[in-house]
Amino acid sequence: MKKLIGVVADDITGGNDIGIMFAKNGLVTEVYRYHENMEFKKVEDVDVIIIDTDSRLDEPKVAAEKVYNSTKSLMKIPCDMYFNKTCSVFRGNIGVEFDAMQEALGIDKSIVILGFPANGRVTKNGLHYVNGVLLENSQFANDPIHPMKESNVVKILESQTEKTVGIINYNIVKQGEEILKSHIEKMKKDFSYIILDVTEQEDLKIIAKAAAGELNLCGSSAIAEELPKAFGNVKELKFEDGVYKSLDKNGVLVLAGSLTPQTLLQVNYLKEIGVETIEFDTLSIYAEEGYARCINEIVAKAIEVVSKGRDILIHTSNDRVIVKKTKEIGYNLGLKDNEIGKKISSALTAIVKEVYERTGFRKIVVAGGDTSEAVSEGLNIEKMRIIEEIEPGLPNMFGYNSMGRLLMVLKSGSFGTKEFLKKAIDNLKCLEERLCK
Repeated sequence: MKKLIGVVADDITGGNDIGIMFAKNGLVTEVYRYHENMEFKKVEDVDVIIIDTDSRLDEPKVAAEKVYNSTKSLMKIPCDMYFNKTCSVFRGNIGVEFDAMQEALGIDKSIVILGFPANGRVTKNGLHYVNGVLLENSQFANDPIHPMKESNVVKILESQTEKTVGIINYNIVKQGEEILKSHIEKMKKDFSYIILDVTEQEDLKIIAKAAAGELNLCGSSAIAEELPKAFGNVKELKFEDGVYKSLDKNGVLVLAGSLTPQTLLQVNYLKEIGVETIEFDTLSIYAEEGYARCINEIVAKAIEVVSKGRDILIHTSNDRVIVKKTKEIGYNLGLKDNEIGKKISSALTAIVKEVYERTGFRKIVVAGGDTSEAVSEGLNIEKMRIIEEIEPGLPNMFGYNSMGRLLMVLKSGSFGTKEFLKKAIDNLKCLEERLCK
């Protein structure tokens, strides 16, 4: 049975992440960037509508307002299910965003599924693990904006909401759909948010069947892979032939603005295999003359390489001394971590925008959520349509703007194997060839 699903995601890569979970089951999935008073007029052929609020780094009040408004916009369609997509390790404005969606829907009971086994996120006995390590001991413990010092997901959510939070143990989940469904109904008498343990993909299959009739789900994207099967709505996703009349002669532009260990490995791999590389000096964002010169030099080099059909990687410096100094100067100027990050993302976006306007390149890969958000805005991307998965949670997509359709990959900084950026480059080239037939 077809169900129209409305999703509110707190960042763009998260929106794409959950989008591919639906799309690889054949559901037509579109992603829109948030603005007030959104309207969706042509939804007959769409199965999933995702709104990216870009609210993970917002003040809680602003984040809550965006989620409330987004939910109300989706309710005008209306949707059969509403999903509040968050970070898979609970970074961000989790509590206020969950509360805001409940308020908009006029409900006070929601199911929360955080586990994403395919990407190393497991919840067991209420404790969250990342690649076998407790969240509090993982790389996310040192997140500059949302340091995750707690592994107990109930405690994390309780610290952000005044509503009650309960947990259903994996032993209950593994007893099957009917027992789990019964347990959920019992828990609803005492708790507003019911978090479910997830230790493996099989757990998600059971949870999807038990939760298929729920109005509101919250958490990571992983459960979305199983929901269409639970709905009986799996299809074959088809895209048009002849989207492009000819191949784009430009190479692929790869932009990496994330400092996560995963992105560092991916950047180094591209260097090792000989992809031409430019490093952006983040210290230049504080020097007016030096900044303009740095931007112009990178733009000129990128145009030279891309216009000759070669791929190019532009990335921020990973040198610890430069990273530290970039932060210190920002702090001395009264900037917060997220404000420093936005200045860097804005600089990278200025580079991409200039190269795009002067070459008309069609294929782009971006690593890092904040960078992906900034680039999408800079390229005036109005909406995206998810196409296919490259690696778990990492899709390619169409990006629509006034100049036509781009082929894009926007990836979370903490996702992907060492070879992912190379896979993404090759994938976009192959996809373009298929679309020209």
